[in-house]
Amino acid sequence: MISPSMLFTRQQVAELTGASDDVLSFWIKNDLILPTSGGSGKGSHRKFDLFQVNIAAVLLELRKFGVNIGTMRSLARMLQDGVTLGRSAECNHRAIYDALNLFDLLERYRSGREVHVYVDTWGDDAGTNAGYPKAQLATSEQDILDHTRRDQGNLHDTYENVAAFAARITTATRLPLQLFFDLNQLAYRYVWSGNESEWGDAEWLIVPMENGELDIIVDGEQEGFLGKNERKIKSGLFLLPAAIFRSVWGETLKASIHWPFSLT
Repeated sequence: MISPSMLFTRQQVAELTGASDDVLSFWIKNDLILPTSGGSGKGSHRKFDLFQVNIAAVLLELRKFGVNIGTMRSLARMLQDGVTLGRSAECNHRAIYDALNLFDLLERYRSGREVHVYVDTWGDDAGTNAGYPKAQLATSEQDILDHTRRDQGNLHDTYENVAAFAARITTATRLPLQLFFDLNQLAYRYVWSGNESEWGDAEWLIVPMENGELDIIVDGEQEGFLGKNERKIKSGLFLLPAAIFRSVWGETLKASIHWPFSLT
């Protein structure tokens, strides 16, 4: 049975991703992928969790395009930062999405832009026009917090846990956390829904910056972003994480899922 707590040997990582042993050895030696358990010495029995398997799959895709090791190292560092941050979350991994949304609403308000919030709860006839809650413009950050609390039924954890983690998110940690959510969520969306075709639709546009660092535009933002192209992007590498992860986990999931399945 596939479980988020499962650990995989290096041989299993190689079999799942298609990476050669030499390539994996190089990535491990240079900290592009990190053992979850086991020592670091020769002959030690190191094992890797699903996040590291997914990171290896992404790196292998970049390698197919001849991306240099410096760029791969920058991306791996960003992904590993996301894993570290995500594991420290007060809320469960699925609710990181809710915390990111709350952070985005607060940042939008702080920047002086309009934020619409609900001022009451959904009615019994939700789904019809009469069931929609009343909305107004937020006049304080508390309005946004109250809006999120009223939407408790759509959160993946308690409001208190979501709000506590959202309060720790910064502009510097937002992108790594989004990448962590994609690493965690996309490979298992099929498991949550029971629908083999539902693998998510997140998209990553990896853009090299003039300072040698990377920027990543996620979740379809690139369509509108490149339409205006305010930052004059000339090139980038477009990845579909869901397709990459499906190639890793698809057959494994089909062969090993036992219901009911619980993802914490």
